[in-house]
Amino acid sequence: MPLVTMFTDASHNEALQRATYAVWFKCDGKTYRHAGAVRGPIAQIGDGELAAIANGLYLALRDIPSLSPGGKIIIQTDSMEAIASLLNRRHRRPTAHRIVEHILAQAQAHSLVLDYRHVKAHKGTLTPRNAVNTWCDRQCTIEMQKLKHASGAPAGVRAVAANPNTNLEDQHP
Repeated sequence: MPLVTMFTDASHNEALQRATYAVWFKCDGKTYRHAGAVRGPIAQIGDGELAAIANGLYLALRDIPSLSPGGKIIIQTDSMEAIASLLNRRHRRPTAHRIVEHILAQAQAHSLVLDYRHVKAHKGTLTPRNAVNTWCDRQCTIEMQKLKHASGAPAGVRAVAANPNTNLEDQHP
């Protein structure tokens, strides 16, 4: 059975109502890295965090040929809200709840086991896990800068980095 180790992160821009994501995953000795903008409007950072996980799952299913039924994906995120929502299989906000349902439905449709782990954010390269989370965070910032530039947003419009106690959402890249 293949084992996938995955890290995800998101950033959100309230003024633009948009989010970006980054995902890093490894399986069978190969490392995959992706980052981009989440499609459509995203009202809150928590929705962006869930969207990052959903995009990560989509990309893993697309990119890893050995990911077969019974495979396990360890999803590591700095969002405690995302983890709690996935473990409880629900969220109080309708948009976030739809993303949770989507993630769980994809896992069930492909007979995957999902395991969730929290990684502390903004710890630099203290540990290998922190280093990967830092890479994801930086990629989200780069993608948000591209998104802001493409939208013509003024330089003062800031992205909000994800925080471990935030909200959730998704669509595929």
